[in-house]
Amino acid sequence: ERLIGTRSIILGGGEDIQSRMDVPMLVGNRVKGVIYLQNVDRENAFRESDLRLLQTLANSMAIALENARLFDETQRLLNEAERRARESSVLNDVGRDISSTLELKDVMDKIAHHARDLLSASTSAIYLPQGDGSYFQAIAAEGEIAAEIKVDTIYLGQGIIGTLAQLGQGEFINDTNHDPRTIQIPGTPVETEERLM
Repeated sequence: ERLIGTRSIILGGGEDIQSRMDVPMLVGNRVKGVIYLQNVDRENAFRESDLRLLQTLANSMAIALENARLFDETQRLLNEAERRARESSVLNDVGRDISSTLELKDVMDKIAHHARDLLSASTSAIYLPQGDGSYFQAIAAEGEIAAEIKVDTIYLGQGIIGTLAQLGQGEFINDTNHDPRTIQIPGTPVETEERLM
């Protein structure tokens, strides 16, 4: 027997099925699957007692499958709840940090730290417009290439960050090396799988 798509077909040297038994895997009145047995050697190979035994096994398997599915769903929900609790905690920390000082630089440093921590990023930075608004510089940067970011200038409409600043929208790029807007920050290594948000 070989499964093709969602339908089973019998393959072989022309042998006919002499006996066959199909048993649904039920949870309540919902079918979770089917157990299929065949015998190509003899007719009437299966009896009522075989059918009852197979149905008992099928029911146990269906319950085990449903329990596994429910466990996976519970784990997913718990992970989601933990993530939301962590996000709420960080947002509370950000709110507390913002209200704790009037120094813009201190507030931006704390927000950059929280963003990097929350999203498990290697680097984070906050850029503000300078001069006539045609270029940006990082007022806060944290992480592996923070020093290089702080001395770099981003021009409105140039590179990924400059383009997004001009458009006034957010975006995530899962492979900056293949984005035509990419401009390498001077002094930083070329990463093979760099992501940016």
